[in-house]
Amino acid sequence: MKMKQEIKERIEKIRNGEVPEGYKETKWAIIPNSWNIKKANSIFKNISFKKKGQNLEVLSVTQDRGLIPRSEIGFEMKFNLDNLDSYKIVEKGDFVISLRSFQGGIEYSTRKGIVSPAYTILRKNENICDGFYKFLLKSDRFILKMNSIIYGIRDGKQIGYKDFGILYLPQPPIEEQNKIFEILENIKKNINLKKELHYKKIEFKKGFLQKLFQKKIIFKGLEAEWIDIKLSAVLSEHGTKNTSNEEVYSVSVSKGLINQKEHLGRSYSASDTTNYKLVKPGDLVYTKSPTGGFPYGIIKQNLNKKNAIVSPLYAVFSPSSETVGYILHCYFESKIRTKNYLKPIIQKGAKNTINISNNDFISKKIFLPKNDAYQKHVVSILKEFNEEINLIKKEINFLQEQKRGLMQLLLTGIVRVKVN
Repeated sequence: MKMKQEIKERIEKIRNGEVPEGYKETKWAIIPNSWNIKKANSIFKNISFKKKGQNLEVLSVTQDRGLIPRSEIGFEMKFNLDNLDSYKIVEKGDFVISLRSFQGGIEYSTRKGIVSPAYTILRKNENICDGFYKFLLKSDRFILKMNSIIYGIRDGKQIGYKDFGILYLPQPPIEEQNKIFEILENIKKNINLKKELHYKKIEFKKGFLQKLFQKKIIFKGLEAEWIDIKLSAVLSEHGTKNTSNEEVYSVSVSKGLINQKEHLGRSYSASDTTNYKLVKPGDLVYTKSPTGGFPYGIIKQNLNKKNAIVSPLYAVFSPSSETVGYILHCYFESKIRTKNYLKPIIQKGAKNTINISNNDFISKKIFLPKNDAYQKHVVSILKEFNEEINLIKKEINFLQEQKRGLMQLLLTGIVRVKVN
């Protein structure tokens, strides 16, 4: 308890512009007296060794997976094999700067290979804990300082060693570096385990839906009759306009119908929203623009327990029941099912715009379960899936915020670690 109080007092002093006892003010931050502060170009040297005929794997930097073989990116990337001799050699343990505008694009290499000559390669110049600097070079503080250095660099200029090298970085004793890395790495591993579980739950739900709509799932004691029915038989456009001061919502692939300010950070609605369409709880909204891998738009149910309004460009429909609406919501979560349903009734207009009337949207047939009890049972299972998925996502977000906060405290030494 005493330790927590000391940390609170230390943080409060720093917020007030004071330097706590045992600390010093540096160009990185206020750090412990026992920590060094050094220019980045003294900790890391610039490496530009060329391939020169060596048979090495081509690596590329990705935002979510770090430095990986180009063959694993997931889409074909063409490059001139004759020019590979100009590519730079990356060793295991090097850091690679890849971005033209900085958002944390320094990645750690866990393998040997070659990268584009446009990349900047950093190699440690002294005895440091690689893991400590993996986290430091991804921290909010470092990204902020890097952006302040490169502010004003003309568009298209690759961030180079000179830009990076003039920054001042902290260098705790190596024992502390190792301990800080151990703590942060454990949190990162927990996050990755949760992410893996989240992915498996989503994939399991996808598999269930695929079998369900292929009519391969039968629930004991429930009639599993499916009917080929036009959407117009279960969806109707109510056409209600905004009649009060409702909040403006947008439609997102991953978040569904969501408050525009929450989703985009601000409202992009017109000053006069009287022409906006009212979306009641349970209504389905169809956007008619390509979004996140859905070339003909997305269809989402309003799962919120309150009214909202959306752009008049959206189509809004009331389902025959909330249960049917939820089944349709899940049906159209699939890119393939959505594309297969919409493609035959879409007409491309000038400038490749999507032309489809609201009546055309509900004119096509779809297979749906007829039995009400069967529908409700399916929805209860799907909602349980979604609750589990959302709960894991909340846990991931919590752990990520915890990690972010700890990084801020540990990488400045505000919170000290015990070294054996």
